[in-house]
Amino acid sequence: MGKIILWQKFTQTSTMTFFINKKRKSFVNIIYLFTYSIMDDFLTQNNFPLKSWHIENMEKTVIKYVKGLPEDASKWEIRKHKKYGKLSNIIRNIHYDIKHGVTNDQVIEVFVKIRNEPVFCDLQNNLDAMNRLGDLEKHWKET
Repeated sequence: MGKIILWQKFTQTSTMTFFINKKRKSFVNIIYLFTYSIMDDFLTQNNFPLKSWHIENMEKTVIKYVKGLPEDASKWEIRKHKKYGKLSNIIRNIHYDIKHGVTNDQVIEVFVKIRNEPVFCDLQNNLDAMNRLGDLEKHWKET
């Protein structure tokens, strides 16, 4: 008889412990989910935090390439243009901007803007500038 009472006490306490552990686990899960949802909202990563900066940078890069080297350039400008002003470097810079949120449509919009808007009439009248823009567009259509 004593063994049965001990067994009943053991099963009652183990059941109670199981119930408490189950409550504790659900409470811990609720706390975890609540904390996770707050942290997820708070720490949601912005995939392209400087997208507008990269759009402007891409536009400046394309315009600088299309303009080319000025006739009265200093030796330092000539040296830097020789090193960084090639089509391959410009394409690399544009790809870097695309990697950070600029779309191909936005790149093509810049090409169209340079070709059609009256703000760029000095570039539109310059044959060399239009040739450089054509080379850039041709590369972009290939990729």
